[in-house]
Amino acid sequence: VLGVPADGAPGGADNLTDIVPPDTSKPVPITMLWPLADRPKLAAGSAGGVSPVRLTDDVLAGSLAPGGRLDTLLSAADFATGPSVDPGGRVNNALCLAVDPDLLVTVNAMSSGYVVADDPNDRNSPTHPGTGQGAAGNWLERLRTLAHRMCVAPTPYAQADLDALNRVGDPSLAGIATNGAGDVVDQILGITASRGATLMGDGTLTAGAADLLSAQGTTVAI
Repeated sequence: VLGVPADGAPGGADNLTDIVPPDTSKPVPITMLWPLADRPKLAAGSAGGVSPVRLTDDVLAGSLAPGGRLDTLLSAADFATGPSVDPGGRVNNALCLAVDPDLLVTVNAMSSGYVVADDPNDRNSPTHPGTGQGAAGNWLERLRTLAHRMCVAPTPYAQADLDALNRVGDPSLAGIATNGAGDVVDQILGITASRGATLMGDGTLTAGAADLLSAQGTTVAI
């Protein structure tokens, strides 16, 4: 809305002579969340982990590569908040990266080399080398650089279904999925992520999810 008709001004779409501009002296604070997430790709392993890490498929390799979905999302946020198009930092101050810790763990592991399971449902399945090691390392370094100059907030780990997690009834798992998510982001990106909000990607806030979040402390569900 760029303006409204003045009091008493004749109506009609063609009457643009008596326009009252909006009052922008006290803008409403707003934050736009920019999600960086994907479906979990880590394949089932064994106690103690496996090396190199195993993925269920190699879709992330294309998504992280130039022109891929995650590459485009990161590039857009970097461009929109850069000094050439946002010299005053107004967009940068109003944007927050919503990052899934599971994605960070996966990409970080990919950057050290990984394999892809021929059969993701079989933990003993034969594997073949993944193709995205270089793209993963490059994307992660770009994200680290961007994260040091703007807001970053974690999503629940692997975008867990909090209602289902509440039915499981394991407080330690609930803590890892919610309050522990920020610690993972901090460690991998070398920052201090914003806390105090739980960013739910899909579905509604059920009573079970609300109970789980309440048990974890004070938060705002988005």
